Amino acid sequence: MLKFYEFNDSLLESIEQDAERVSIKLRAVRVETERSAQELPPILYRQEIRLVLDGAALTVDSPNLPSWLMEGTFTADTIDADCSDCPDENTLPVSLRSAQGVELVLAGLHEGSGDFVTIRVKAKSLALEQLAEPEAMQHTRASV
Repeated sequence: MLKFYEFNDSLLESIEQDAERVSIKLRAVRVETERSAQELPPILYRQEIRLVLDGAALTVDSPNLPSWLMEGTFTADTIDADCSDCPDENTLPVSLRSAQGVELVLAGLHEGSGDFVTIRVKAKSLALEQLAEPEAMQHTRASV
């Protein structure tokens, strides 16, 4: 079973920066799907996670942060995760413990202003923390 976090329809809760450490808290969309039954719809969850990036450089192209993420990418030179959770390079494996040589891009809308905002983080390392148990979802915004 593939288990990964998708950036589309995730909610950005906060970004904190302290020197070269960036902490990003998300209510992420967690996707679970059978490899052998890919014609079946995936099981969707919402789960609070924190991404802690060390040796990080953060850039945001707006004074506002997006609340609703519409797209994102994650790439890393090396990752410590169960390989069965790695469908492609644009998602975060649920089993991810750490990654080295990371680039993370998150983009979405600031609902108050309507601005489309892009956040870029390049970091030496990333650790993923699961802050809550996953909660089942019926659908995401994009599927409505």
